[in-house]
Amino acid sequence: MPDKNPEPDELNPMRTYKEIILDLKNPNAVLRRQAILDCMEEVLPECLPELRLLISKDSDPGVRSVSAVALGEYKDKSSLNKILSLKNDTAIYPETILDALTRLEDKRAAPEIIEYLNSANHTIRLLAVEAFRVLQAKEMSASVLKMALKNEDSDKHKTFAMALGVLEYKPSEDYLIHLVETEENGPTKAAAILALGKIKSTKSSSLLLEYLKSDYPKGRENAYLSLKNILDPKIMNDLLSIWENSDRELRYLSSSIVASYPSKPFLTRVRNILKERKTATIGPAALVLGEWKDTQSRKLIETYLLDSKTQDREELAKALGWIGSKESEPILWKVLAESDGKARYGAAWALGFAGSEQSVPFLIKASESKDKRLASLAIESLGSLKSPSSLDALLQASKDDNLAPFAITALAQIPNSETRLALEKMASSGETIQSKLAIEALGQRRDKESIPVLKELSSSKIPEIRKMAKFALKTIEKSNSH
Repeated sequence: MPDKNPEPDELNPMRTYKEIILDLKNPNAVLRRQAILDCMEEVLPECLPELRLLISKDSDPGVRSVSAVALGEYKDKSSLNKILSLKNDTAIYPETILDALTRLEDKRAAPEIIEYLNSANHTIRLLAVEAFRVLQAKEMSASVLKMALKNEDSDKHKTFAMALGVLEYKPSEDYLIHLVETEENGPTKAAAILALGKIKSTKSSSLLLEYLKSDYPKGRENAYLSLKNILDPKIMNDLLSIWENSDRELRYLSSSIVASYPSKPFLTRVRNILKERKTATIGPAALVLGEWKDTQSRKLIETYLLDSKTQDREELAKALGWIGSKESEPILWKVLAESDGKARYGAAWALGFAGSEQSVPFLIKASESKDKRLASLAIESLGSLKSPSSLDALLQASKDDNLAPFAITALAQIPNSETRLALEKMASSGETIQSKLAIEALGQRRDKESIPVLKELSSSKIPEIRKMAKFALKTIEKSNSH
C-alpha cells in the first residue's frame, strides 16, 4: 500500500479517457489501481500495452493483481503466460489468478488450473471448478477423475464431484454413485447427486428416485434436477405412482419431471389419470398435459376448473395457460374475478400466455388488488401481452416499491415510443429504486432512441446510476452492431 491514500479530489470519478491512461503511470499505487478498473469499465483497448507491463513490472502487488484480472477481462490471450507466471509471485492470491484465467477463457490454461482442485482452501477449489466450467476443458476430465479416485478427503470429494459434473464426464459414473451411497447427507452427497444428472447417468435413476422421495431437502432438490436431465423412461411408472403420495411438494416435483419427457409415449396414460379426477392426481396430470400443450384435454380441464370444489385449481388454471388457447380466456376471466382463493393466481399467470387484448382490462383490475401476489402476477401477464393500453396502469403500479420491479419489467416489453419516453423520464427522475429499474429496462429494450438519455445518466454523480447507464449503453450498442 502507498504511504498515504490520495485526497478525495484526486479520485475524480469523471476523468477523461486520456486522464485514465495517464494515471496508469501515476506514482500513487491507489490511482494506478483505480485507472486499471476504469480501463475495464470503459473498455479502453489503449490500456492494453501498459497493462501488459504493469502485470509483470509494477512494484505494487495490488496493481499486478488488478492488471491480471483486467487482461483476463479483455480476453488478451497473449497475456496467458504473464498471468500464469503470477503463480510464482507470493504476493498474489490464487483467487486472483483463477479469476483472471476464468475471464480469459483460454483452454491452454486448464493444465495449470487442475492443481487448485486439491487446494486446502475451499474457496480456491470452487473457483477452480468454475474455471473448468467456463473453459469447458473436457480434455482434463480423465486427470480430474484420477485425482478424485486417489482422494480421501470428503470435502475435496465434493469439489471433484462438481468438477466432473461440469465437465460432463460419463466415465465418472461409478465414482459418483459410490459417493451417493457412502457419504453422509451433506454437501458432498448433494454435489454427487447433481453431477449424476449432468453426466446423464441412467444407471443411477433408481437411486436418484429414492432421494427425490427422501426427507433430505438438498438431496430431493438435486435429485429432481438430475432426473429432469436424465429422463430415463424406465422409471416412468415410479414417477406416476408418486402422484398418489400425500406429500404435495413431491407430487408436483414428479409432475415437472414427467412434463420434461417427450409426450407421445405417455400421453394416453396421463389423459386417463386426469379423467379419473382423483383429488391427489388431478393437478399434476393437468399440469403435465398443459406443458405438453394437449389441446384435446383443454375442455376437461376447463370443466374441472369451473367447479369450486375441485382441488388444485391454481394448477388447473396454469395448465390452460400452457396450452395457450384463446378459447380459455372467458373461463380464466371468470376465475380471475373470484373474491378469494389461489385459483386467481393461476388465472392471472395463464392469461399472459392464453390471453389477448381482450384480457387487458381484467388484468389491469387484478393489478390494482391489495393482494400483492395477485397484483404482481397480473402485472407480469400485462408485460407478456405487450399492450400499449396497459401503460397507465403499469406506470401507476411502478410507484409502489413492492410492485415496481414487476411493473417496470413489464413496461420494458411494450415496444411503442410513448412507453420509451415514460421509462426515460423515470430513469432520470432520481427516484432511486424506480430510476435504477428504468435504466435496466431501457437496456433490455435495446432501442437506439434511448442512447442520449443514457449517455447523460452515464455522467451522473451517483456511481451506481453511472455504472448501470454505461452497461445499458453497451447492451444497446452491442445489439445494434449485429
